[in-house]
Amino acid sequence: MDIPKLGLWTWKITSEQLKQILPLAYEVGYRLFDTAWIYWNEEWVWEGLSSLRSERGSFRISTKVWFDYVPNYQKHEFVDQDFLYTKLDERLNASFKALRTEYLDLVFLHWPTSSDNDAYVFEKLLNYKKEWRIRYLWVSNFPKHALEKMVERFWDEIAYHQYERHAFLEPDLLEKYMREKWIQWIAYSPLWHQHLLKNNELILISKALWINVSQLCLAYLLKKGLIVIPKASSKEHLKENFEALSIELEDEVIEKMDNLPKNYRYNNPPFAPEWD
Repeated sequence: MDIPKLGLWTWKITSEQLKQILPLAYEVGYRLFDTAWIYWNEEWVWEGLSSLRSERGSFRISTKVWFDYVPNYQKHEFVDQDFLYTKLDERLNASFKALRTEYLDLVFLHWPTSSDNDAYVFEKLLNYKKEWRIRYLWVSNFPKHALEKMVERFWDEIAYHQYERHAFLEPDLLEKYMREKWIQWIAYSPLWHQHLLKNNELILISKALWINVSQLCLAYLLKKGLIVIPKASSKEHLKENFEALSIELEDEVIEKMDNLPKNYRYNNPPFAPEWD
């Protein structure tokens, strides 16, 4: 499947913003739109895309399935039942309904749970794929040890992995394993939720290149062969981010970026796996 190298991540973009910026994103050149059941915005993603005078096959929609527990981190004590998928069919059908689509291009397991449970739900989702309601089925947020177990069972299915990645986070072991298995990286949070935009070293590098920090950080990941899905809520930022596709960074710049600290993780909820 031909996956665009740069897409739009819709996490925490408001409903009104989505209705306005999705048509703008398509106009700029975006063809991959990433959402999830737990983002509570699939209906608004459809609202934005429905105004396009384009065939459904001209863009990709990716979404993610969530286990039974709905986050309420304050005083919750996790139990095994939280991570079951007894509501899978109900929620997946809700995604189809909200997105007003007969098929989903890309569906991910949003987070790993246990090896057997992940395999169980993946098998269930493969039935949707056999019916052509899901085109491709992959995983998200799997550390190396969890990804290895999934690949052992579903080696011919998992070609892409959506995972946090930015200039200050680069899990070496995971990246090496993914390259060995020819698994493509889809990088979410590529700007570390705007924290990178305030980094003095990145500001100096970007100024010397006459580009902005977001373009520098996206071009860096693109140079390494990753697919990136930054978030943007204005046409100006959509265009700036998309222009990163045409920016070529010299080896000297890549080396400077490579030498930055690589251990800062933003997305680490209480139920997150043990990272490696």
